[in-house]
Amino acid sequence: EALLQEKEAAILKRKEAAWPQPKGRPSLQRIIDIVSAETGVSENDIHTSRRDFKCTRARHIVFYAAKHLTTMSYPQIGRAIGDRDHTTVMHGSRKTELRMKADPEVADLVTRIFKILEGKS
Repeated sequence: EALLQEKEAAILKRKEAAWPQPKGRPSLQRIIDIVSAETGVSENDIHTSRRDFKCTRARHIVFYAAKHLTTMSYPQIGRAIGDRDHTTVMHGSRKTELRMKADPEVADLVTRIFKILEGKS
């Protein structure tokens, strides 16, 4: 019974990661793929609870990009990325905004990711 519930939860998370977006908007899975490629953090590490700086920064960038580029809500993003609470997603998104203002390298990284996702690179 518990195993069946875990499998159903995993299926729901995969479906939410591929949540259909209006034309011209990237899916959450595409955002994860691009952030993973640009930061060198594996997709698996983005989904896990690893808390080292590199993984956390990549995860927060995914939260920020997903909120700004998709129609997904904070709870939907959280469920799809490691079953996180919506407040965790909000915190990570805000943290990315602050880092972009304080660190030009982070701002350049996020800008580059957005250009790729918007098809402008």
